[in-house]
Amino acid sequence: MTLAEIYFEKSVYSIDRPYTYAYDGDTELLSGVRVIIDFGNIKDCIGYVSKVYKREGTIEEISKDFGFEISYIKEVIDKYPILDDELFAVANFISDRYVCPLIKSLQTILPPSLKPKSSFKNAPKINYVKKIKFVKYVDDLTKKQKEVLDAIYKNSEDLQGFWKNKRSIIDKLVEKGCIKIYLEERDFTNSFIGNNVSKITLNNEQLKAYKEISDSKDNIFLLKGITGSGKTEIYIKLIEDCLKSLRNAIILVPEINLAPALKNKILQNFDCEIAILNSGLKPSERYEEYRKIAENKVRIVIGTRSAIFAPLTNIGLIVMDEEFSDFYKNANAPYYDTVEIAKFRSSYNKSKLLLVSATPSFEAMARAKKGVYHLVELKNRYNEKSLPSVKIINMCDRKNIVPGHSLISKDLMMSLELTLKENNQALILVNKRGYSSRIECNNCGNFVSCDTCENPMFYHKKGNFALCHHCYKKIDFEKVKCPVCGGTDFTFVGTGTEKIFDELKALFPNKRIEIFDSDNANNEEKISKILDQFSKQEIDILVGTEMIAKGHNFPSVTLVAIVDFDSLLESFSYQTSEHAFDLVTQTVGRSGRNDQEGIAIIQTTNIENPIVKLGASQDYDLFFEREMKFRKLTSNPPYFYVDKIDFSSTNFDKLSDTVDKIYYLLKSNKNIDFKIVKSKILENRKTKICSLTIKHKSREETLKIYNTLFKNNSELNGVDFDLIIDYKD
Repeated sequence: MTLAEIYFEKSVYSIDRPYTYAYDGDTELLSGVRVIIDFGNIKDCIGYVSKVYKREGTIEEISKDFGFEISYIKEVIDKYPILDDELFAVANFISDRYVCPLIKSLQTILPPSLKPKSSFKNAPKINYVKKIKFVKYVDDLTKKQKEVLDAIYKNSEDLQGFWKNKRSIIDKLVEKGCIKIYLEERDFTNSFIGNNVSKITLNNEQLKAYKEISDSKDNIFLLKGITGSGKTEIYIKLIEDCLKSLRNAIILVPEINLAPALKNKILQNFDCEIAILNSGLKPSERYEEYRKIAENKVRIVIGTRSAIFAPLTNIGLIVMDEEFSDFYKNANAPYYDTVEIAKFRSSYNKSKLLLVSATPSFEAMARAKKGVYHLVELKNRYNEKSLPSVKIINMCDRKNIVPGHSLISKDLMMSLELTLKENNQALILVNKRGYSSRIECNNCGNFVSCDTCENPMFYHKKGNFALCHHCYKKIDFEKVKCPVCGGTDFTFVGTGTEKIFDELKALFPNKRIEIFDSDNANNEEKISKILDQFSKQEIDILVGTEMIAKGHNFPSVTLVAIVDFDSLLESFSYQTSEHAFDLVTQTVGRSGRNDQEGIAIIQTTNIENPIVKLGASQDYDLFFEREMKFRKLTSNPPYFYVDKIDFSSTNFDKLSDTVDKIYYLLKSNKNIDFKIVKSKILENRKTKICSLTIKHKSREETLKIYNTLFKNNSELNGVDFDLIIDYKD
């Protein structure tokens, strides 16, 4: 008798274990495939086979030995395993490291069409197109049949459009043996063959850094270099070595807008097949790319966070560009950190992991200073040009502001005039998208907040709606009312990309100005179009969020500006200063990357803020030293680990009791000194929520406690919870 251990598709801790089923089908059953089973009273659900083995005896005898009735597998979905051993090991790693059911980590790793989940039935499968093949001429053809056959003979076509008007003729030609109709897999739309037309030349500093990484036996490297120092060229050379040694490479970027430019650069330097994986792909495209990688037809994978799960084998190098970005942290359960998955895959493949940034995360730099990571530094720009000159403008002084334009300083306006006169370009950074970040009631002075998650609603002029940027609840603005007094007369407070766009358009009506944010560039096609137009100087001024600040290289940009630096410090997170410094440094670094001198303007109401000055001078080392003292005093990373548990329930008393119980269970532990902060219970809506923020110094021991506590589930009293390991607030 063939038996299988199967994980059920529901992501619930109480059933997070394999269940035994019998199989008596004709085809071979392999571990790693999906099957259709009945699970209790749930019919036709999906399971994932983790193990297959033989056992002597009838199903009745085996059921008696096991002490429960064994059911049969109803259907096998896959002929071959959907995961290899490495990715199954990754799934187990995620389950243990981020305390989630194994089936949840499997569903996270796989694209929609291959998920061990019932929803896969509606996901796209292999994309086929009908094709016509000419076979022969025969004598008894009508005039129209011969015309169609002549056309096919001269140029065999697919049947899209051709079939519609000539279907009866096509059928007759098939019947007479003149043509054959067959299915051909549609070309993969997002894989590319490089043309290898460029040749990387490294300067002395780059060459030294490249050799240091190449010659070292270490596994994890932190490549730190000021903006414009040529970090990309170094890892392109390392990829070249990787391919020569017959190994493959993964390159990760934090945001989809960085992928097109990197793709083009890689295409220019390699002649192998390259795959792109990111959230901008349609499900069918993602499935096709995944299959092509799994079939070993691809040597290099470029993508955002989820590309770390590409089924690429024999990996020799993993690159994480802009390593500091929070976009590498998954925003939904399981809340994995991409760098941890990259470390696991690098170790599994005995390959090198290269973390790249001008402003490394504090965790990465702290590990580099301890020798856990191998630190390699670039201190000069590639073309030996100096950094842009920076003007810090005091926006408290009304004499500095353009009359009638409260968001634009005179220095910025004059610099824009000069830049545009010299046929150069400008980047304008705004911290928020939309028109304004607050909607204030003129009647009672209260702000409109989201009735789902209680965060402020933003006003978006384009489309005339209010939007919560946290849970994405959207309301037509005509329907917005003050939650306190019911008023409908509002003032728009705060600055967004749309408001700055309007101000600049009023000042420069004849100039080409565009917005580059996740509203206007929300897929690869739109991103590529705007970036291509800007590269060709078809746009004079590009107004954008942090999407414009990282990784781009525009030779004609000689002016960059941060119009509202103060908004970078509005968050109360321990990372606020780090994020602000990163953004200032990265934005300033976009200017003057070619032969011309660059200028950067920072508008603020606090010109003495050290973050402004240190970011403007790109003095990362001094900022790191200063901020680390604060992190130590406040018990924050990298000195402490931070986790968070969000609890929710419709029952206030049940929620309160459960949170208290977990709090005291953790605090009573004798081996770990937990520092725990309990939030107030929010109860002004149907679902009540509460959270525990937990700081500690023992990751491995704490994970054991979490796994015991939450996988057992007995202390939670039916209360829903979300555990976020390595929480970034």
